[in-house]
Amino acid sequence: KLDKDKHSNGSLKVDGFRIYRKDNTATSGGLLVYIKSEIAHVRRCDLDELCSSVECLTLEIKLKQKQNAMLCFMYKNPKVKDEPFKSDFSSINEKMCSASSFHNIIGD
Repeated sequence: KLDKDKHSNGSLKVDGFRIYRKDNTATSGGLLVYIKSEIAHVRRCDLDELCSSVECLTLEIKLKQKQNAMLCFMYKNPKVKDEPFKSDFSSINEKMCSASSFHNIIGD
């Protein structure tokens, strides 16, 4: 499990990469995402907040073309029922579709 008390950012640091994390909660083991520091991007907490049943971490990658790419990383605890997950998935997918023609949801 990803836990701030056990795993500081310094202990997880990889040169040339930025770390994004959501530490463990009562329903999750946490999420950890590395992105190369040279890639222009922004964290989309507004989209993460759409997910109440799963852990969610969303990044918007700044591309040279007109539209940016959206990447959403999700973790669904096996104890979470399917209906709340489907609702969260649909909500974030809809928002990502309207924000970018290129989006990906990656998860476990």
